[in-house]
Amino acid sequence: MGYSTEDVLRDLQTLGVSPKKSLGQNFLVNKETCSRIVEESLKSSPDKIIEIGPGLGALTHLLIESKVNLTLLELDKKFSEYWQKERQKVLEGDALKQDWNELTNGKKTVLVSNLPYQISSRLIIDRTVDETPIDKMILMFQKEVAQRIVASHGSKDYGLLSVMAQSGWKITKLLDAGPKDFYPPPQIASRVLVFERIMQDPKLFTGMLKVLKLVFGQRRKMAARLLKPLFFSDSIENAFSTLKIDKSTRAENISVTQYLQLTQMLLT
Repeated sequence: MGYSTEDVLRDLQTLGVSPKKSLGQNFLVNKETCSRIVEESLKSSPDKIIEIGPGLGALTHLLIESKVNLTLLELDKKFSEYWQKERQKVLEGDALKQDWNELTNGKKTVLVSNLPYQISSRLIIDRTVDETPIDKMILMFQKEVAQRIVASHGSKDYGLLSVMAQSGWKITKLLDAGPKDFYPPPQIASRVLVFERIMQDPKLFTGMLKVLKLVFGQRRKMAARLLKPLFFSDSIENAFSTLKIDKSTRAENISVTQYLQLTQMLLT
């Protein structure tokens, strides 16, 4: 179910719905892609898997077959009702507004999703700064977003999202997916990334997010000068000097490691 365009069209007609562009609904129709995502999600033997946006269930049916403890987050009312009828644990609502501590309930949790574009950046940042026990995520993005996530300092794609993601997670590429792998076919390519948690103090991420918002908010200006609303000038000067970062350096030329070290120094 959900592995071919014909299956998707049939199921959409049965439910009396059509894909909603506003919710980023492009349904996977590539069986191999689905199998590889599910296989990767089960590798770490999680206590629980959370799937955002199950839709027609291209991933969901495979996860159900695996007998894993599964929770679904679905914003679309029709699909939420469908999964309730299938006797699955489904929470109807926005994934960005959930209580993730309650969702994970202290269990080793893996997050899986073909993410809608409009929530992808926010979700990565939120899952990085919080203290929930999500230790792995397998997420599909628009390719350009995936490139921003793994971008190196000094590149045009490097920004706040790159630093936050790479600070909190070891990130590897699982696979690429083209427009033909979805119905309706999007105009852009997609990429699936695997995120494995790097344990850090959550307070460090919260502090670093404030730093990054300042320096990347006006990325053409000198980073050291932009930090003055938050920190004493002497502290900034000492941190930049110790880390051998030139005071005229702009945000995109400071590495992920340097941002971690810089934040640690400025917060102590």
